[in-house]
Formats: sequence, structure tokens, C-alpha cells
Amino acid sequence: MDPYEREVAHLRQVISTAKIVVTLTAGIAVTFVAAELQGQHSTCREIAAAFFTVPMLGATMGILMLRAPSHESHVDVEAFRETKSVADLVHWLMVAQVGFSAVSGLVAALGLLIP
Repeated sequence: MDPYEREVAHLRQVISTAKIVVTLTAGIAVTFVAAELQGQHSTCREIAAAFFTVPMLGATMGILMLRAPSHESHVDVEAFRETKSVADLVHWLMVAQVGFSAVSGLVAALGLLIP
């Protein structure tokens, strides 16, 4: 197997794994935020949790919409670079998304625990 083909296959796996990670973290964070929003009065923690949910969902949709470039023919240096740039973008979007998920979930959990 050509070394570029092996690397492109690995980068495609990175992109697929990132899609799974952001889907799961978004679901967990949104569950905490939804539970926090069930109260009768709106607090600053509820507003902050909802505020952090917006970029988190935006990053999630961005990652889910990105696709690795398809290369049916021979994989060369240009195909490797193209796939690597998409994988790098997905990686940094995933880091930001997980950060926003953690913050929104933490703020919502604090709102649930501290009345």
C-alpha cells in the first residue's frame, strides 16, 4: 500500500471519529441545558448555558457537514494535502465544540445543583 493511501485512510478515520465525538458531546450538553431551562424563573446561569449552546451546535453541524475529499484514483501528494487540511479543520472545530459543550453543560449543572 502506498504511504499516502495509508495516511489518507487514517485521516478519513479521524474525520469519522470526530463526527461521533461531537454528536455524543452535543447530546450530553443539550440534555443538561434542557434540564436547567425547565425552571420557572430565568437566571443568569440558564442564559449562559443557552448562550454557549449556540456555537456548540454550530460547530457540530459544521463538522457533520464536512466530508473528506474522495479520491477514487491514485492518491498523490495533492490528494493527501487536501484530505489533511479537511482533517485539521475538523480537529480544531471538534476541540472548540467539545469546549463549548463542556462549558454549557457545566454551567447548566451548576444551575441545577445551586438553586
